[in-house]
Amino acid sequence: MFTCEAVLSEVQLLVQERGGNPRAVLELLQRGILNVAFELEDEVERLLELQRTYADVPMSLADACLVRMAELHDRSRVMTIDPDFRIYRRNRRQVIPLLAPAGI
Repeated sequence: MFTCEAVLSEVQLLVQERGGNPRAVLELLQRGILNVAFELEDEVERLLELQRTYADVPMSLADACLVRMAELHDRSRVMTIDPDFRIYRRNRRQVIPLLAPAGI
């Protein structure tokens, strides 16, 4: 599974808030289950454009990175528990394929 640093940070916080061990997230990275596959500096212009477009949501950096990754990897699906991904679009108009619990 591919991700970015911003998502790792958010997931650690969510895991901790729910009583889990946030280090488990980095252990997935260490074991090669998660892979950081995103260069933030290379994507700043598009990330800013996304955050401007979805300013009313508002869109976090982690969300913007995932939307951009979905644009770069057209056969991918975003794994999320965030209902905002039902609003976001990749390539400005395309629904983002999700792996998400029912009802979000």
